[in-house]
Order: sequence, then structure tokens, then C-alpha cells
Amino acid sequence: MAIRKSVEETVVVAGERDEWLNRCANGLIAAGFKDVRMGTVLGQVTAAYNKFPTHGELTFTVALSTGRPHSTDAPVNGRA
Repeated sequence: MAIRKSVEETVVVAGERDEWLNRCANGLIAAGFKDVRMGTVLGQVTAAYNKFPTHGELTFTVALSTGRPHSTDAPVNGRA
């Protein structure tokens, strides 16, 4: 029987949105994630992790921060 779990965390980082989209995508590729997809319109980077015994998906949604100028909100959602 498979165990399913979802985790979500929001991080506020300094910098521009597009810069963080590229950083997220490059970091996931360097970490061995497969099928890394970047959607600039929605500000999302999605990647698959498929190594036994863990299979899942990680999604970064990057948006401008409403509370701090020159900052970016980066909610991270992981499902396994």
C-alpha cells in the first residue's frame, strides 16, 4: 500500500521573480529531478522525483511579495 503525503511551505526571498524561476529550475536539474518544466506565465517550476522507493512531484510557485519591496514569495508544494 502506498503512503501519500503533501507538504507546503512559503519562503520570502530577496530578488526578482524571473531570477528565482531560473534558480529553482537549475537547482532541481542539478539535484537530479526529472521532467523539469518552467511556466513563466503562471510563475511555476514543476519537477518529478522518481527514485526507489520515493516517487513524487515538487512545484515552486514564484510571485512578487506583497509585504516587502524587491522580494519574492516562493510557496513550495511537494507531493509523494
